[in-house]
Amino acid sequence: MKRILAIALFGLMGPSWSQVVDIAGTSANSARRESLLVPINGVISISLASGQRALIQFTKLHDGAAEYRWKYRRGNGDAVQVGTGMVTEKYEEMAPRNGAHEVLPLPGHDIIVRAGEIRAEYSSRDTDSCYVYFNPDRAKAAVLSADAFGKDL
Repeated sequence: MKRILAIALFGLMGPSWSQVVDIAGTSANSARRESLLVPINGVISISLASGQRALIQFTKLHDGAAEYRWKYRRGNGDAVQVGTGMVTEKYEEMAPRNGAHEVLPLPGHDIIVRAGEIRAEYSSRDTDSCYVYFNPDRAKAAVLSADAFGKDL
């Protein structure tokens, strides 16, 4: 029991404390949510009040899916992490009930964009662009030109 408690306390105090932030979600104080129209190879710049920053670039868009690459820095002086990801929007449209359009997510549906500890939401548009959703109360986000991905965070 002491060993489990020591491991739990060490995990809470260590530098690996997770700071995962869902920037797409709504808060109790605000239901605001905005979308960014992102062209293929366009770069999304995201910054949080905590100092966390990310760049995300969608490199392929096809059939409701998108491939992207990302850079993430937790804070000033921290190492830059890099990675790739894929999102897929798969829905089955249901017959309208009570005048409301309904969809049912299908297996493989995953619209969460992951860049380090930052999470955003994706929606397909066409083969030239997509949407990314965020709550401006949680993050600042903007679309930049393709060459912005090569710059430092």
